[in-house]
Amino acid sequence: MDIRGSGKWIIVAGLIALCSIFFTSISLYHTLGIYLCLIESFFCAAFLYIGLLGIDSLSDIPFVTEAEYPKLNDTATMAIPIVAFVVLGFAISLNTDNRLDNLLKEKGVITTAMIRDGFQVSRRSRRGVSTTSAIQITFRLKDGKLFNASSDVSDEVYENLVRGQGVDIIYLPANPSLFKVIIGNENAQKFGGVPNRAIEFSDLEKVLALHVDSVRDYLSTISVYWTTTIEKRNYYYANESKNELIARKNDGSLIYRGPMLMNIHTFLSDVPVLERTQDTTATGETVGTTLLTEKYRMKYSLDLDAGMLTIEPR
Repeated sequence: MDIRGSGKWIIVAGLIALCSIFFTSISLYHTLGIYLCLIESFFCAAFLYIGLLGIDSLSDIPFVTEAEYPKLNDTATMAIPIVAFVVLGFAISLNTDNRLDNLLKEKGVITTAMIRDGFQVSRRSRRGVSTTSAIQITFRLKDGKLFNASSDVSDEVYENLVRGQGVDIIYLPANPSLFKVIIGNENAQKFGGVPNRAIEFSDLEKVLALHVDSVRDYLSTISVYWTTTIEKRNYYYANESKNELIARKNDGSLIYRGPMLMNIHTFLSDVPVLERTQDTTATGETVGTTLLTEKYRMKYSLDLDAGMLTIEPR
């Protein structure tokens, strides 16, 4: 193909692709998101298609006919730009997001923001209904000024947040509009160094063995946003973002409430249960289950959105 003719448009498409992947404005991407990726990918795919057709000049486009350009309706000629459009859009999004993450890790400042409000937008399509969740936050900059912003969050995270709650964020002092909320498994691990995983039974055993003053530090190595409350020598450790509660009672027992207990068999899959009995009322209604292991006597009950497990050392 003559590089001075139609071949130059393929080179232009390649240059657009490279510039889009490695030099897309992080600020503009943070504002426009996927729409910016789609625009850049479209121009790349368009120039690629023009080059594959063999068009020498852009002024020839209005006069293109199948007789002069036999590849006009060729399946392969149309498929290649479409594939390039999809792949490039994904590559731009992934690399620009990674560049933002690296910038925040290098120069970002971690602070606590307050949730002012939140909203969900539902969109109906042929595939069904999709929901986008977002929170509006306020945080204080290093110079003392307040900054208002909004951020998309997953539906699962959104359901466990409340107005007035504090959440950790990492932002760029030179441009506070560039920030990420340190919540959810990926960001908590990426910026906070915390796996943000679910509580496991072995964790509850560890909590039972620890001194009460060390429990919150241990829980903070598992997930973020644990708070401590003390009432009548009972210690309560709550994580509102994950809908979890652990209580260390002054009688030596422990109570755990969380969504992971919706399936008690999975939660206790590695725990040998010696005996299992149903707890019933005088009318015969089942209200829970008592489980005996070599080390513990446990009582389990189930609510609408979480289960509760009481553990008593034998």
